[in-house]
Amino acid sequence: MTTKPKKGKGKLSSKSRTSSKSVLTDIPPFVHFLVIFILLIALFLIFLFSGNEKNQLYKEAKQANKAGKVLTLYHDVYGDHFVNDLAIDKKRTNFYYDNISTAFTFLPDYVWENIGTCSDKYCGLDASVWHFPASDEEEYCLSSGCLRRQGKELFFNNRPLDFPSELANWEIKNVSLYPLANSWLVGFVGGEGKAERGLAYRFDGQSFSNLDPDNRFPFVSDPDFIGAKIGFGGSDDNFLVMYGGYYFSAYQVRNGQKRDVSRFFGLRVADGGFAPLALKKEEGDETIWYVCSLEGSEPRLIKLWQNSSDSIKGALSFSKTILETQEKADLAWCRLDENNNLEVIIGRNNQYYHRRFIDNGFIQKDSVLLTNNIISKNRQINTATFSNLLACDNKGCDNSVLNNSITFSLSGDGENFFAGELDKEIKFPDKSQGIYFSLQAKSEVGNQHYSPWIDGLTAISYSYWQ
Repeated sequence: MTTKPKKGKGKLSSKSRTSSKSVLTDIPPFVHFLVIFILLIALFLIFLFSGNEKNQLYKEAKQANKAGKVLTLYHDVYGDHFVNDLAIDKKRTNFYYDNISTAFTFLPDYVWENIGTCSDKYCGLDASVWHFPASDEEEYCLSSGCLRRQGKELFFNNRPLDFPSELANWEIKNVSLYPLANSWLVGFVGGEGKAERGLAYRFDGQSFSNLDPDNRFPFVSDPDFIGAKIGFGGSDDNFLVMYGGYYFSAYQVRNGQKRDVSRFFGLRVADGGFAPLALKKEEGDETIWYVCSLEGSEPRLIKLWQNSSDSIKGALSFSKTILETQEKADLAWCRLDENNNLEVIIGRNNQYYHRRFIDNGFIQKDSVLLTNNIISKNRQINTATFSNLLACDNKGCDNSVLNNSITFSLSGDGENFFAGELDKEIKFPDKSQGIYFSLQAKSEVGNQHYSPWIDGLTAISYSYWQ
């Protein structure tokens, strides 16, 4: 029986091996030499051209100065939220610097008036007038009924009120209330597990409506922080929702439109967290806010303003300059008096003092911010690119301020300035030994409550020869 050979891989037959060998030995020797020569030439050309490319790149990153010294081109980055004013030329800068909000503004104009001492901690008024201290029970009655908080429970017209369904599995740690004209704002802090979260609602007497149903402005505490509280303030058509955790979060609701205003409550402003209360007042076309603390051990005094626009455009903290340094306050709580001035009770060494904050806005004066050399030492600057200016004016809080109210200038020596641009590589003049920039703002005559708010240039990349 004959077996058919299998298909697939197998050894060459002796005839096949003989044929292959004869084909190779039939090639003349000079052909072998020619093939090897061509391969060597190809390898040499590849090496030659690749070497030239590297040498060219190397040469482009080198140059010789007039003394014949070879310099190398380096790249670096810089950015500053103005967390301090070390980079600022203080002798030639006339903006006001707030080292708590870490921003520059026009010089604030106010009077801190001493009214006198108080016989009790509410200066003869009812505790509810001052919104402080928040007791374990509070009630606010509107035309549709009365909403009462008793500890962590809610009662509407004396009947227990079920919490929103989103909170079904939450461990509720804190509940806060704030009355508007026709509804109530209600805040809940709690969550599932250790991490704290916050949700805020409007209650109209019949049902709760989530103020942030799409979770655009999530209220979440730092994992190591416990004790966050939600605070409110304002009116039906313009109010603030604030989450007083270690990292402060907040948004403004104006005619149903929500805007994140957390940028105005930085880490230094929050200073470890506090239970916030916002007081809103109108001065002509201007809306001004004062944010105080509902906690006796955490006194705060923060001013926000809108620059006659529809949202907050700036913030200043007086917590340190007035409450801590000037008053040495152990506690402080606030209210707006009949003339819309901010009244503050200061507690110090178990004594109580009555003060009034008369706010005249800002001194309207053309102002300039000028930096020192922002790089570590003198270098021969080649190019620089500036991006992400954090600033606000009366129209916006982005780079558009350079088209509206603020002028941006650059210099390589601190004396001779030229127009600057954002998001564009700028070639510096020859012999530039540093990077200086300047921001100038025009005053608004007749609008005492206007001020720009400048928080910093956070992205600066540059190249230099050394």
